[in-house]
Amino acid sequence: MAKKDKSAAKSEKSEPQSAATTETKQSTKTKKSNNTKKQAKVQQQQNPEPIQPCVKSPEHTLFADTLTYNVLQRHDPQLERLLKYCSHSQLYKLNSEGEWDKLDFSGVLAIYTRKPTEAAPYEGGMMILNRNSPENWCIGLTRNREAKERIECEVGVDFLHLKLGNEGVYNFWCYEGEEDLKILYHWVMSFVDPEKIQALENETGNGADLQNEAIAV
Repeated sequence: MAKKDKSAAKSEKSEPQSAATTETKQSTKTKKSNNTKKQAKVQQQQNPEPIQPCVKSPEHTLFADTLTYNVLQRHDPQLERLLKYCSHSQLYKLNSEGEWDKLDFSGVLAIYTRKPTEAAPYEGGMMILNRNSPENWCIGLTRNREAKERIECEVGVDFLHLKLGNEGVYNFWCYEGEEDLKILYHWVMSFVDPEKIQALENETGNGADLQNEAIAV
C-alpha cells in the first residue's frame, strides 16, 4: 500500500509539471505567431503594393480636350485648332545671375493654331492657363517676328527651353515628361522655323504621326 501511495504521489506531482510544460509551449507558439504577424505587417508597410495608374477613358479625354479648348477660346477668340496641351506645367525664367526664378504661372500649357489679325498677326499661340491668378502667360507664334523678338527653342530631358528675343530665356516644366515636351517642341518649331522642322521630319519620318496626334475638338 505504501508503494502505491508513493506512486500516486509521484503521479500527482508529475501532472502539474506536465500541464505547466504544455502551457509554456503554447505560450511560446503564441508569441512566435504574434511575432510572425508583426514582421509580416512591418514588411507590408515597408513594401506597399504599387498603386495602379488611372486609365483615362475616351469619354474623359474628350471632356478634357473640349474643356481646354473652350477655356482657351475665351482668352483667344481667334483659336482654330488645339494641337497639344499638358495637364500641368510650371514656368521659370533665367535671371541675370544665371539662376532660374520660379514664376507665378502654373497650370495647363497649350499650343494651338489661330487666325492672324491686324492686332495679333500670329498663326499660332502658346498659353499657360494659370491656376495661381487670373493672369495667364501667353505668346504668339510666327516666323515673321523681328530679330529682337525672334523665338529660339530647344528641348531637354525635363524642360522646354524658349528664348524670346531680348525678353529673356524661359523654361517650361511639364508633368507628362520628355515625350510630351518633344511634341511641344515640334509644334513650336513648326511655327517659328518650319524649314528646320521639315528637315527633321524628313530625317525621322515622324511628321505624319505628330500631325495625327493633333487634337480634334
